[in-house]
Amino acid sequence: MCSGKNRSNALPNYHEIRLNERNVFLDEYRNDVVSKMKNSNKQADLNAMKALKINAESSNRALEDPMTKLLLSSGQTFDLFILGWQNNEFLLGIAAHFKCPSIVFYTMGSTKTIRDFVASPASVQNNRATAIVHRQVKSTFKKRLSYMWEHVIEFLLLEFYDYFVFQSYYDQHFPSSSNFPSYQEVKQNVSLVFTCHHFSQGGLRPSVPNLIEVGGIHIKNRSDPLPATIDEFLRNTNDYGAILFSLGTNVNSADFASEKVEAILSVFAGLRQKVIWKWESNDIPQSKPDNVLMTKWVPQDDLLAHPNIRLFISHCGLGGVTEALFHGVPILGIPFIYDQHVNAINIADEGWSIHLPYDSITSESFSSAVNEMLSNRSYTVRVKELSKLYRDRPQTALDTAVYWTEYVIRHRGAAHLQMPQVKMNFIQRHSLDVAAFFVFLIFFVYRSIRFLISRISVLQLILIVSLLIYVDRIYDFMAVDIIVGATSFRK
Repeated sequence: MCSGKNRSNALPNYHEIRLNERNVFLDEYRNDVVSKMKNSNKQADLNAMKALKINAESSNRALEDPMTKLLLSSGQTFDLFILGWQNNEFLLGIAAHFKCPSIVFYTMGSTKTIRDFVASPASVQNNRATAIVHRQVKSTFKKRLSYMWEHVIEFLLLEFYDYFVFQSYYDQHFPSSSNFPSYQEVKQNVSLVFTCHHFSQGGLRPSVPNLIEVGGIHIKNRSDPLPATIDEFLRNTNDYGAILFSLGTNVNSADFASEKVEAILSVFAGLRQKVIWKWESNDIPQSKPDNVLMTKWVPQDDLLAHPNIRLFISHCGLGGVTEALFHGVPILGIPFIYDQHVNAINIADEGWSIHLPYDSITSESFSSAVNEMLSNRSYTVRVKELSKLYRDRPQTALDTAVYWTEYVIRHRGAAHLQMPQVKMNFIQRHSLDVAAFFVFLIFFVYRSIRFLISRISVLQLILIVSLLIYVDRIYDFMAVDIIVGATSFRK
């Protein structure tokens, strides 16, 4: 496992290579987010161009990392390469280096690139281009027009970056002069794609055999015991239950503007519920009420599985949203970065969340949202309904991923799963050359008929048409005689 994050090395067959995370663009973006938080300013979405730049730069840095170079020159052999995809397909050159099959793993739904890996149809008529899943609504002309425009922009943007940025990175690290396959070839040799999606979430598209949904793969089948402090705190909750407040790993609650913290704590002080707040600082606010536990780390998935949790105050990262959906816990969404804004809007539209922008937080707005969700059972009822759909599957997401990973290894890449369209270019895949041929043929026939009409008399034209009708009838009679004869022979 090559990663820029610290992870557990507890398994005997698991080895981790720690890479240095150095990305100027990402640091600038994070600093901007923190600055806006401290000043109570509105958080802006991460635009597509900046996201592509951050992802491409991070992945290129990973290839230049001394630990990666040491691995590539180690002479080790591997049965499979799994790429955590985030607009970094040029890293598939690593699979070419080790001469092994490759699997792409994506933490969201599908994008153009994900679909292209396995030639899965886009279903433009009823789906947005974004990988963030959404439940289908009636496809009006206006929506279909909007979807088409999104897909066109996605196509142009990704094709531009693919040709001018990703391919140059690939050629730099995996040159053809060193007998590496071309960039297009390594993309066409992807054996299988995992997406963190489940059809019950919406975003329905036609699929192919090697596009496998593993939404909820990170959720445990059985919760681990809670830390003693948290367990004791939750055990003493009354019938009113408890609230979990966690903003994941990319945003820290401790960076909130002081007036936001005081407004939130004042609301918590008036609740009958207990609150567990993931707070990343040793400096605990003096105004913290007794019903609030502020701790640097929380086992989020295990806590959401606890029967006493009534509400999840979240940044609406896809991982947290999925966990809340799985365990049937409604969300009060306070998004900050990346996909969080769209996630917050989508789940609010689905009826199991309230979207509260960070810059709108006051004691009044926060109190209104929290008390609405605690007193109105419709949010809980709705998420419980969706949870049943999400959990109803023949095997767990993890078991599904394990099976198909081993399947690709057993069958040495499982080339029989691959659609022929993967090897086709854009024109061939969409049959534009065939359509052009038929247009030319129709035009040719039309011009030929016009030419004939201009050169022959009306009487001659009538005779030709009559002859064609006569020949057609003779053919029909002959076909009937053959069928009758064949039937008689069988009898």
